[in-house]
Amino acid sequence: MLLAVNTTLQILLLRNLMTNLDVTGTEKELSAYIVPLNDAHYGSKIATCDQRLKYISGFSGSAGSVIVTGNSALLWTGEFLNRNLTRGSLVGVDPSLYSKTEWENLETLLKVGGHTLVQVHQNLIDLAWDTRPPCPAEPVFPLEISFTGRNTSDKLTDIRAQMLTEAADAVVLSELDEIAWLLNLRGSDLDSSSVFISYLIIRNNSFQFFINSAKLNETIVSGIVRDNGQILAYEEIGVKLSELVNGTMGKIWFSTNCNYALVSRVPENRQIVKLTPIALLKAVKNDVEADGMRIALIKDAAAVIRYLAWLEDSVTKGENQTEMSGAAKLLEFRKENVNFLTTSFQTISGSGSNGAIIHYRPSVETDKQITTSEMYLVDSGAIYREGTTDITRTMHFGTPTDFQRECYTRVLKGQIAIVTSTFPLKIRASRIDAFARRALWAVGLDYNHGTGHGIGHALNVHEGPSYIRSYYMPDDQGYRANMFTSNEPGYYREGEFGIRLENIIKVVEVQLDNNFQNLGFLGFQDLTFVPYQHKLIKHELLTAEEFPDFLITTTMIIPTASAAILTALRALMITNSLSAYIVPAEDEHYTEFVAECHQRRGYISKFTGSAGTAIVTTNSTGEGVALLWTDGRYYFQAEQEMDMNLWRLMRDGTSGTPTQAQWLTENLAANSRVGVDPALYTKGTWDNMESQLRAKNLSLVAIDTNLVDEIWETRPSCSENPIFSLDLIYAGKNTSDKVRDVRAAMADNGASVLLVAELDEVAWLLNLRGKDIPSSSTFFSFVILTATTLDFFTNNPTQVSANVTTALRSNVPEIALKSYEEAYAELPRIVAANSTGMVWVNRNANYKLVRTVDASRLLVKLTPISLMKSLKNDVEVAGYRRALIRDSAALCEFFSWLEDAMERGVSVNETSAATHLYQIRQNRSELFFDKSFSTISATGRNAAIIHYMPTEASSRPLSRDELYLLDSGGLYFDGTTDITRSMHFGNPTPFQREAYTRVLKGQIALATAKFPDKTLGNRLDSFAREALWEVGLEYNHGTGHGIGAFLNIHEGPQGIGSGNRVEDPGLQENMITSNEPGYYDEVLEFGIRLENVIRVAKVELAHDFQNSGWLGFEDMTFVPYSHKLINFALLTEDEIQYLNEYQAKTRDIVGAYLLDPQNNFPRAAYDWMLKETNPIGETTTAPPTSPTSESTSPRSGAANPYRFDVNLYLTLICLMVLLQ
Repeated sequence: MLLAVNTTLQILLLRNLMTNLDVTGTEKELSAYIVPLNDAHYGSKIATCDQRLKYISGFSGSAGSVIVTGNSALLWTGEFLNRNLTRGSLVGVDPSLYSKTEWENLETLLKVGGHTLVQVHQNLIDLAWDTRPPCPAEPVFPLEISFTGRNTSDKLTDIRAQMLTEAADAVVLSELDEIAWLLNLRGSDLDSSSVFISYLIIRNNSFQFFINSAKLNETIVSGIVRDNGQILAYEEIGVKLSELVNGTMGKIWFSTNCNYALVSRVPENRQIVKLTPIALLKAVKNDVEADGMRIALIKDAAAVIRYLAWLEDSVTKGENQTEMSGAAKLLEFRKENVNFLTTSFQTISGSGSNGAIIHYRPSVETDKQITTSEMYLVDSGAIYREGTTDITRTMHFGTPTDFQRECYTRVLKGQIAIVTSTFPLKIRASRIDAFARRALWAVGLDYNHGTGHGIGHALNVHEGPSYIRSYYMPDDQGYRANMFTSNEPGYYREGEFGIRLENIIKVVEVQLDNNFQNLGFLGFQDLTFVPYQHKLIKHELLTAEEFPDFLITTTMIIPTASAAILTALRALMITNSLSAYIVPAEDEHYTEFVAECHQRRGYISKFTGSAGTAIVTTNSTGEGVALLWTDGRYYFQAEQEMDMNLWRLMRDGTSGTPTQAQWLTENLAANSRVGVDPALYTKGTWDNMESQLRAKNLSLVAIDTNLVDEIWETRPSCSENPIFSLDLIYAGKNTSDKVRDVRAAMADNGASVLLVAELDEVAWLLNLRGKDIPSSSTFFSFVILTATTLDFFTNNPTQVSANVTTALRSNVPEIALKSYEEAYAELPRIVAANSTGMVWVNRNANYKLVRTVDASRLLVKLTPISLMKSLKNDVEVAGYRRALIRDSAALCEFFSWLEDAMERGVSVNETSAATHLYQIRQNRSELFFDKSFSTISATGRNAAIIHYMPTEASSRPLSRDELYLLDSGGLYFDGTTDITRSMHFGNPTPFQREAYTRVLKGQIALATAKFPDKTLGNRLDSFAREALWEVGLEYNHGTGHGIGAFLNIHEGPQGIGSGNRVEDPGLQENMITSNEPGYYDEVLEFGIRLENVIRVAKVELAHDFQNSGWLGFEDMTFVPYSHKLINFALLTEDEIQYLNEYQAKTRDIVGAYLLDPQNNFPRAAYDWMLKETNPIGETTTAPPTSPTSESTSPRSGAANPYRFDVNLYLTLICLMVLLQ
């Protein structure tokens, strides 16, 4: 138990001072002296030198005041003075420790008893306290704009605008977090805090900063001066404020918590006492601050999860862990995080009965062992440069009682109620407090603390002005988007246990069906991801809305530390005299799917997304930063996969994010060297980066030996799978004819040498295929072609068998087979041997090759192969038809199986569905080679992610309550396929049906379009979007891409999209493309895409304007559409006719294939296809409906888009397991 502190001597010394008129400055002796808990800045943390209440009383609590009279000393009770003092007594207090409101309230109270409250400016405790420690003088440090998002000058501009509105000549800042926020400075004067003791006065064109100047370095001083600031001694604040009052006539603005010693220096009629303009500016985080808070909470969650996993393991083994040893271990984990500054408050680590003390903090006297027989509560947080955190979890490492489980679940229900709530803009936080208590109130339980407090950005863990409490807060300005608050209901059973669950949540804007009086509505987004404990939850108390997927545990991708990798890389960088090293995602051929042996960026960063570039820097001592640039598709994925203690995510495409070149030029010293493997850059990329670096006296250096390869000890070998010939029955044109045509094009363009560096172009030219890359039929290679020679470079010449070599030489006798690496030496030799004419290279040819050619001889544009390959010959077109019929049949079998499984309640998830489809394709045709890309199998919210591909970690179960999107394809010897369908196995919402129908209308509009020969695809793109645009909907991807013949799923040079393709030759007969409009709703959590493969075909029309030649499209994919998802009332007669004709073709073409016994398809596939292709008008599946019978609002039934989803909390459970 706690030991009482004897403070008799301190009280005697104080009483002597109370009678000393020279000290008190009063007319007579003080009858009472008040010692508040506060310091002069009203912060939640108090420096040791200001802990006067503890000195005089021994009390270390966070609330209270001491009153000392001639014969009594007690902790504050409001009416004591009036009951016990003789009328006319003087009551003294240091006015710097009272706010104006507190002073006036007490003064009024004392007047009732005939007493006088007097200011005692010389603090009597300080005079008596001969062992008083010195006040802190720790250095102040700047917080970089990469963390703060705004500079001081801009913040001052905003403040001065509000001063003008209030007719204020000055603002006096006494709250330390406001000063730190404004000046973008941080310090460590107070425990578990990042502030520093100071004052600040803002004028219309200048400011005065009152601080111990020894804390400031030259950089900070020059910044203050630059912003027209003046640095003055801390103690001068009173004098300078008086000078200001005497020198101006305007009003002076103080915060409500500003101490009375300052406020009272200003005449009442010139005081503005209310929240300063900074309070709200600071509470509403800018985008950089908000992003930093999110990053801080992710890294902090990882530390807490590691701690809880360690603690559970230790306690269940019977090891002696106590509240204090646990808190110390948690601090160790946090300190391992980059940019950790300090804890945000003293950790509350309470076992059993100690957990029932709301603000309990363990000490030597109270420390308890954590056991398997008691509940354990840990409430803790940290301050990082990115932001401040505060997380609470309650655990039981044994068997909880039924009552403990009920209490835990009702607290959890309250937390869910808060985060799922929606409310009008600027509503006071106190109005939603009851949501958190409702589940407890239902059985007569409650808790005696607030439900939520604001939280600062790398500042105070408790920040106003909005608090979720049960009572009205006068300064509460109401919630705005980008405020952050805690969400922490609890329950405490005295003497037994305590429960609290706390997350940090962000205030976000929400769109609802209605917007009453244009108020605007808000909700919350969870940002804390620490698992709840399953054993403490009574599932039967939760509604479906509270835990829709509780029993389905999904996991996030685990961040893997890459510190050792970065250290090794930096050592090589120092050896090469590099300040920065660039690691692109690409391989030497700019292929879409990168083989594992070339995933260098993935190796060093652990980020597996398809787009993104890493940059690592170092200095002479091996210190530096690691950054990753990627686009919006991958922000969340990158943060989960990378160790955010080591890596900084650069969000390409967002305001304020510099380009790679900009960042390098702004952050590296002059004459620095930036290295990159030139084989991973194109000439255009190299030239662009080099010119920008050169302009800032930096140099781009080619590092021919890839540094990542040098340190990658476990780098897998690149594939050397056999290369095989593609029979003429599939290719349709032999190699000799292709080489002849290419050489003719070279002559027409004045080229004597052609470098073929794109893998699909090599494969097409030589009628070869391979399997060096996943979901591809290509192989690592180059070809260098001249009028008389053809050099073929492969990874290993043994990949080309004798039979393949013979076949090649029968077509191209001059062919020479060489090793892959020889291409870099052979190209300059061949160019020199062909000294006239241009050297033709594709824009994507790597710079390591291209730099060997004199720039004056380079012809950089699409190779002739690119267009030849895209114009399919008759054999290839026939192959496509067969492959797509075969693949359509496979989809029919798959959907018949899946629909049956869903109706029978069989468990199917995204990955198992994708695997089953792969097996169908593989088993139904000997011509199947591989997937043409990783299957997009997505249900519910995952389908709203355009390029989502399931993993074992992210896979969700398919449900009859959600839309399911399947985008998949196959590589067959006779063609490549790509088919997408969206299905619903239950009852879709009216808006889902409308969205599906409008996507379908767009697909029909493109499929039935007619257009002149060589029309650019971007001119047709709007056809596919028109029906969506009519109701304000859209999709953020292209509408169509070319498809290779047993080659790449994405093939140029043509495309159908909203952008401009520089080298698009226009659509021409026998080009093959996809037709895939869509709609994706992250709020309502569904995605729709419909994709068919179509062929560009000649059409005969009534007219032929200017002999243009006219084209249209031929459908080649025949997979039924889902009738239940079509709102037939939205379709025109022409569209219904199109669908009926499409369905008739599906029955005739795919039906015959399904029924052919040689193809081995189950009868169920045919029956399903037949059911789904009933002619419109005869089907009873989904009859036409009245246009007025369904809501067309995209927000129908929508609530908070950031609604609670337990999967987000369960995703980190794998971390707990793996870190044990």
